[in-house]
Amino acid sequence: MTPVRDAAMHGRTNVESFRKLLLLARDQIGLTPVLYRDYAREPDKTNVLLVRHDVDHSLDNAMMLAEIESSMGLVSTYFMLHPGDYDHMENYYGTIENGRIIHHPTFFERCRKLQDMGHEVAIHNDFFQLAFLTGRSAADLIADELAAFAKAGVPVSGTASHGSTFVRKIEATNYEIFAECVSGGRATRRAVQYGSWEGQTHAISMKQLGLSYEAYFLPRNIDISDTGSALSVTSKAARHMDFSITAPEHYKMIHDAAKAIDDIRMVMLIHPCWWSPVEAPPDAGGMPLRGIAPAVPVPPAEPAAASAQPADAQEISLETVRAKSSEAAFPCAILAECQSGVAFFCAAFHGYNDVIHLYTHHVTQLWLNDIDAEKLARMGQLYGASERLLPGDSFALARQLAAKGQRFDIVVCDPFTNLMKRTMIDEFDAFSGLATKWFVSGWTGALFAEQGIEPTAAALTQWFHQNGHPEAVVDHLVMRNSDFKNGVYWAVFRLPGATWTAPVPAVAVAQDI
Repeated sequence: MTPVRDAAMHGRTNVESFRKLLLLARDQIGLTPVLYRDYAREPDKTNVLLVRHDVDHSLDNAMMLAEIESSMGLVSTYFMLHPGDYDHMENYYGTIENGRIIHHPTFFERCRKLQDMGHEVAIHNDFFQLAFLTGRSAADLIADELAAFAKAGVPVSGTASHGSTFVRKIEATNYEIFAECVSGGRATRRAVQYGSWEGQTHAISMKQLGLSYEAYFLPRNIDISDTGSALSVTSKAARHMDFSITAPEHYKMIHDAAKAIDDIRMVMLIHPCWWSPVEAPPDAGGMPLRGIAPAVPVPPAEPAAASAQPADAQEISLETVRAKSSEAAFPCAILAECQSGVAFFCAAFHGYNDVIHLYTHHVTQLWLNDIDAEKLARMGQLYGASERLLPGDSFALARQLAAKGQRFDIVVCDPFTNLMKRTMIDEFDAFSGLATKWFVSGWTGALFAEQGIEPTAAALTQWFHQNGHPEAVVDHLVMRNSDFKNGVYWAVFRLPGATWTAPVPAVAVAQDI
C-alpha cells in the first residue's frame, strides 16, 4: 500500500504526526481553518483554527508542510522572515546588499506556489533589526518589501512579530514598530537605541501601508506552539509545557484543553525548521483519538499527493463512475456545441461530477488537470485521454495556458469548496479567459451568502459586473447538492462563441456533489 506523506518533529519534545495534529483540531475538536487575512476581516468568528508558520530558516520545509495541508484541504498562513537575524545577512528570502534586500531568484515563485495551494503569504517582521543593519528607516524598508511582494503577484495583508535577540536588547517588541499595536501599558513613541543607532516605536501606520493585521493583535484563546522545538498548549483553562505527542492520551490533553473553552479561537504556531518528512501508513488519515467522533462533518480535501488515492482505485471503471453521476447535476445540454474542453481540479472523484458528462456527450478533444498525478493517470486510462493529461497546480496551469494563447470551447473548474472563492473571484479571469463558449465552475450557497448575493443567475451576473467583470454573463445555475455548504452549484457562464439557447431549469437538483 502507498504510504501517506506526513511530517514529524524530533527536538526537545517529539510529535509523531503533523497530519494527526491537524486532524485533531479540525475534525475532532471541530474547528474551521481560516487564513489570517480572512480572520482579520471577521475577528468575531469563533471555533476557528489559525495555522501559522513562522518561516525562520527553511522554506523547503515550509513547502513540504504546505503540501501536506493542501492534501487535507487545509489552509494556513506563512510568515516569511527577511534576512538579518541569527547573524545571517543572507537566507532563503534574499541577501542584504548596500542597504537593500536582493531577493533570492526563486523566492517569489515559491511564494506564488504557496498561494496556488490556497495558503496566505505574509511577513515575519524583524524591521527594527533590519533598520539597524541597513542604516535605513524601518518605514522605507517595509514599504519596499510590500511593493516587491505586490509586484511579484503576492499581495501581503499582514505581519507577525519576530522575537529576535536584537529587539530584546533594545527592550522592544517588533510589533511596536506600528502605531496601532499598543499593549501592556508600555509608553508609545519611545526612543530605542543600540550603540549609535536610534529608532522609535509606534511611528509607522499599518493602515497607510495597506496592512490589515498584526498576528498578535487578533483575538485568540488557546495557543499550540512548537517554539524552541518543544510543544506547548496554553489557555486560561490549561497549561501544558514541553510535552510530546506520541500516544492517544497526548492528543487528548489538547482535545480536553480546547473543549474547556467556549467559542474557540485556536492558534497553532508551527516553525517548519523543526519538522522532517516521514512516511506514514495508509491509515494515517484516521482520527488521532479513538472513540471520539468528528465534531463536524469533514469536508473533502483536495489531494496533493499520489498517496491520497483510495484503496479501491483499481476497481474504478466507467460504469462505477456513471453509477455515481447524475445528468441533472451538470449542464449537459450545452455540450452539444463543444468539441474541445479542459477540466481543472478533476481527479478527486474520478470525474463523476464533470468529466463523465464531457466524455459521454462527445467532447472529443478533452484535456484533464489535477495536482494528483497518479489519480490523474488513472483517469487518463478511464477516459482514453492518457495523451491529454495536464498534471500540476491548477492555478499555475491556467496562467500558463493563457500565456500560450490556448483556448477551449468549454472550461470546467471543480475545486473543493475551500478553493472556490479563489477560483471564482481571485482567479476568475485566468480560468474564464481560456473559454470561447462556456465557462462552468463550482459555487456554494455559503459563498453567495458571504458575498451578499441572491442565489440566482441574474444576481450573480450583476455582482460580477459590479466587481470588474462587465462582460460576465451567468446563463444559469445548476444545483449539485442542496445539503452541503448551503448548496453546491455549477455556475454556467456564457461566452460570445456560444449559440445554444434552449431553455433549462433555473435549478436542477441532484444528490451527488
